[in-house]
Amino acid sequence: MLIKIALRNIVRNGRRSIITILAITAGLSVLTLSLTLRTGQYTEMINSGVSQLAGHVVIQQHGYQIERDAELFFNDRTAIYTALEQAYPDAVITTRSFVGGLLSSTSGPGFAAAIGIDPEKEKAVSDFYEKMVEGEWLDDDPREIVIGVNMAKSLGVDLGDKLVFNVQVGPEMNSRLYRVKGIFKTGAEEVDAITAYVHHESIEELFLQKDMAHQLALHFDNVDRGSIEAPAIKEMLDRDNLEILDWKEAVPEIVNLVEIDVKSNEFINAILLIIVSLGVLNTVLMSVLERTREFGVMLAIGLRPSRLSRVILLEGFLMGLGGAVLGLIIGGIISYPLVVSGIDMSASMGESTVMEGAVMTTHMYGEYDWGRSIMYAICAVVLAILSAVYPARKIKSMNPVDAMRHH
Repeated sequence: MLIKIALRNIVRNGRRSIITILAITAGLSVLTLSLTLRTGQYTEMINSGVSQLAGHVVIQQHGYQIERDAELFFNDRTAIYTALEQAYPDAVITTRSFVGGLLSSTSGPGFAAAIGIDPEKEKAVSDFYEKMVEGEWLDDDPREIVIGVNMAKSLGVDLGDKLVFNVQVGPEMNSRLYRVKGIFKTGAEEVDAITAYVHHESIEELFLQKDMAHQLALHFDNVDRGSIEAPAIKEMLDRDNLEILDWKEAVPEIVNLVEIDVKSNEFINAILLIIVSLGVLNTVLMSVLERTREFGVMLAIGLRPSRLSRVILLEGFLMGLGGAVLGLIIGGIISYPLVVSGIDMSASMGESTVMEGAVMTTHMYGEYDWGRSIMYAICAVVLAILSAVYPARKIKSMNPVDAMRHH
C-alpha cells in the first residue's frame, strides 16, 4: 500500500518528478562518461609505463631503483633469465640496460640515453618498432642503432651513417661504433631527441662485462599478476644483491599520479552528487508542503505518522532508483563511441605526450568501469533517500487538526 501511495504521489506531481529524475540521470550520465574516459587514460598510462619503463615484475641490482647508477648491474643475466623462463613459460621476459653518453657524428656530438634491449622480446611488449619512419627495427646485429627523428636531425645523419657512442665507465672512457639502421618518431619531442635503442650485447661490450643487464622484466597478460608473482620470484631467486619489484613499485610516479587524479575527481564527483541530491530534497519538500491538508486527513483517519513518513522516504528512493538506472543506461550509451573509436586529441596535444617518462598516444580510448559506475548509482539512490529524511521528519511533527486547516 505504501509503495502504491508513493508511486501515485510521484505520478501526480509528474513534471516536478520528471525534472528530478532527469537531474539524477544527467548527473550519473556525466559521471559515467567522465569515468570511462579517465579509466581508459589510467589504463594507457599504466600499460605504457609498464611496457616501456619496467614490467609487471622487475629484477634489478639492489639500489638501482633509487640511484639509477649505470654501474649498478648484475653479471648473471643468463642464469636468472633461464630460471624465470622455466618458472613462467607464459611470460615475456625482456632484457634492458641503460646508459647515457655522447653520440657523435661527423657533424658533432649530442647526448644520448641508450637502451640496450633484446629486439624480438621488446617487440612483444612495446610498440616502438611500429613508430619507425625510416629504415627497420633492430635485429641481432650488435653494431646497429635506432635513433629518434630529432636526434637524427641534430646529428645530421641518415640511414647507414656511422655514429660513435662514448661512455664513461668508472675512470675510463669507452667507445663503440654503430651504424644507423632505423629512425623512429614518437611525436614526443624530448624522447625523439635523446633516445636510442641498441642490442643489449653492445652495452656489455661498452662496459667490458659479460652477461650483464640492468633489468630483467617479466610481462604477463594480466597486470594483477605482477603483485601476485613478485613475492614468489623473490623467494625463488633468493639473492641479497637483487631487488624484485612489482609494477607498482617499479613505476611509482605513474601509480601516484593515477591515485592523486582519482582522489581529486572523486571529490568533484561527490560535490556533483550532493548538488543532485539537493534537487531531490527540493522536490520532496515542495510535495510535502503542497499535500499538508491531505496528510492531515490521512493522520486523522488513523494512519500512523511513521507509516506516512515511510511514504516520503519511498518517494525519494523510487525517484533516486529511476534516475540511477536511467543514468547508467544513458551513460553507457554515450560512452560507447569513446570505448570503440576513442577521441583524437593530436590536433591540440601533438602525436604523443610523455607522462613520467612513458610515451602515451594522444588518441584516447575509454574503458568502462562498471563497478565504480554502479557505486555512483548506489550513492545517488542513498543521497535521494537522505534528501527525503527532512521532509519525512516534518510529517512526524504534524498535528492533524492544524494540517487540515492548512491552505
